[in-house]
Amino acid sequence: MNTTHETLFTPEWSRRVAGVARFSSGVRAPFSMAYGSPDPALFPAEAIAAATDRVLADPARVAVALQYGSIQGQPELIALVAEKLEREEGIRVTAQNVVITNGASAAIGLAARSLIDEGDVVLVEAPSFPGALSVLKRTGGELINLPVGPEGIDVAATEELLESLRLRGIHPKILYTIPTFQNPSGLTIPQSARVALLEVARRYNLVIIEDDAYRELYYDAASGPLPPSLYGLDHDGRVIRTSTFSKILSPGMRLGWAVAQPEIIERMLLLKEEGGTSSFSQHVATEYARDGALTRHIAMLVDAYRAKRDAALEALDRYFPPGAQWTRPLGGFFVWVTLPSSIDPQRLAAEAAREGVDYLPGERFFAQPPAEPGTYLRLSYSLLSPEEIDDAIKGLSGVIKTFY
Repeated sequence: MNTTHETLFTPEWSRRVAGVARFSSGVRAPFSMAYGSPDPALFPAEAIAAATDRVLADPARVAVALQYGSIQGQPELIALVAEKLEREEGIRVTAQNVVITNGASAAIGLAARSLIDEGDVVLVEAPSFPGALSVLKRTGGELINLPVGPEGIDVAATEELLESLRLRGIHPKILYTIPTFQNPSGLTIPQSARVALLEVARRYNLVIIEDDAYRELYYDAASGPLPPSLYGLDHDGRVIRTSTFSKILSPGMRLGWAVAQPEIIERMLLLKEEGGTSSFSQHVATEYARDGALTRHIAMLVDAYRAKRDAALEALDRYFPPGAQWTRPLGGFFVWVTLPSSIDPQRLAAEAAREGVDYLPGERFFAQPPAEPGTYLRLSYSLLSPEEIDDAIKGLSGVIKTFY
């Protein structure tokens, strides 16, 4: 049977896909600082293989691990998430507060689709994670930039924005934020601002989706504890917190989770089209994490990624020209760079690529044009070695200087 088509049929696309920008993923240059991919050299491959063998050696567990799983998630992994929250943050949740998902983005998508109707207004940080912006746009939400300062969301300016919208008869429904080691800026909202933000959300009846994908990767713990999560500070159940095992175990296992009040979790489960998230991955992850293995692995990751963060900041200090500014993240994978607005971002990206350096241009991180003019770029230090990071930033700096 001949399946070669001389003329390809073009469907009439839905509005959800017609308006979504295409993007590629993966490493495209010798020194790629484009994507927040964990370093494969840090994957606990042998330990995961051993955990897999233990799961498959038990006939009773095989019958469950290789079968369709619970839509909400395997009880053992849900219990692991709950135990981790209580041990590390003093947050007590029950199984009814947790759903296991196919990565954190799936959790964000479930939360968004359970709450947003076509035309609803959604507040997002500017800049913010492009993957989440895409998910929120696909729900039909209208995205509006939140004012952001040197420590994250500017709460006073946010309240002014909400009041101006109210006077125009516009009532936002959702506020999406990455309050800890934000993607792309690396900023962390201090505790006082978190408390104030929750109070504003209460007054204006906002649900907050808290994306907490990087919280475990804190590199300056000697300076003091992290601020509590918004979920941990929330007293009336308006925060949906999402997170992932991708950054602390393996993205290929595709495991994320959300915690929220049980009524919200029930609604999210109604929209979980894929059914149960990989039962096999859940069983392997749970087996791997026994006896503190995951906690010890995270401690190793913190040391390794701290060295990469330090190499990035030292190289920026050493090589970048006057007029350039950048954030100094306490954790996570990213540095946000601001260059003079006179530098053409498309030309800069093209010239940097010719020098073998790859990054993501800042325009991808805004739902609307940014309020402050500038040429922005996100540098991810997670994938390269400290030596490669130094070479990449040195090469990028040389390109930038040609624009001065």
